[in-house]
Amino acid sequence: RSAARAAARPLPHRLPAVLALICLAALASGMIRDGIQTWTPTYLHDIYGLDNTFAIVLTFTLPLVNLCGVYMGKWANDHIFHSEAVTAAAAFLAACALLAAPAVGVRLPLWACLALLGLCAALMLAANTMLVTLVPLRLQSTGRISALSGLLNSATYAGSTLSGYGMGLLLERSGWPAALLGLCAGALAASLLCAAAARGWKRLRG
Repeated sequence: RSAARAAARPLPHRLPAVLALICLAALASGMIRDGIQTWTPTYLHDIYGLDNTFAIVLTFTLPLVNLCGVYMGKWANDHIFHSEAVTAAAAFLAACALLAAPAVGVRLPLWACLALLGLCAALMLAANTMLVTLVPLRLQSTGRISALSGLLNSATYAGSTLSGYGMGLLLERSGWPAALLGLCAGALAASLLCAAAARGWKRLRG
């Protein structure tokens, strides 16, 4: 009975606006994360002259670093920010700052480049954990966890799809500086979206 009452409970009036902002940020997280994962071998080949096979092998190290993002994001949320929206905003802003150096043409040592890309991917996983995993759980009183989780996951996958085409188009037309600046712009925009959602989210999560 309690489950049926929860399922029938109307959604909070401010939820659609907050959810729209979070969906757009989730889309950006998928775009940036998969943009890094998909295009890193090409970047290493073009900028550092690595053999394609070796570049792909090095890229396999990124998912290992990604796993740290879950714990990093959870710790920051529990001990520093106490808000999934603010934690995600901080993760996006940090990724934007990290990508700024290669975006403006700074050629880092290979090891530093790999560390930077791995950390950026981990930050995107931290943001994704906040937005796609924890946000629906915080809204369990609405009785719509599955629907909210599916919506946010769909936004992430839409961003993943856009990253392949969008970065390819930027690379073809303007080269790596424009592609990396595109990732920076996406991370900054997502940070602003999460910051805009933070006030309403604070009221929703209680």
